[in-house]
Amino acid sequence: MIVSVRLNNSEEHSCSGTILTAYYILTSADCVDGASDFEVSIAAGIHDRITDFAMIRYPHEIYIHPHWNKSDGTYRNDIAILRIFPPLSIPGGFSLARTCISYTNSKNETINYPSAGSNLVVVGWGSTRY
Repeated sequence: MIVSVRLNNSEEHSCSGTILTAYYILTSADCVDGASDFEVSIAAGIHDRITDFAMIRYPHEIYIHPHWNKSDGTYRNDIAILRIFPPLSIPGGFSLARTCISYTNSKNETINYPSAGSNLVVVGWGSTRY
């Protein structure tokens, strides 16, 4: 469910990402802002930040939220989606899986998901507050 986002052809962890599908990774805009496709890599199938073996993929497209503004200091709209190819091999085991996404039938259900008072879990290897 979690991947390591690496920058500048490095093997070092820079940011975390979440597997949405075999083709799409969700990460922060702050992580990839200003980077070109060939400067970013995705390492999947690792369980800590120092593991050497990983499935490596590269984004073919980077979509940054259109209202992301790094200089405003609020981290508002700090979201990006990376389209990778070839897709990740997600065998259905416990070591690599996509995140759970609600399948809703209407725009209203999507806007109200998750419902107020829901317990949520945050995964990643980064800071949880600023």
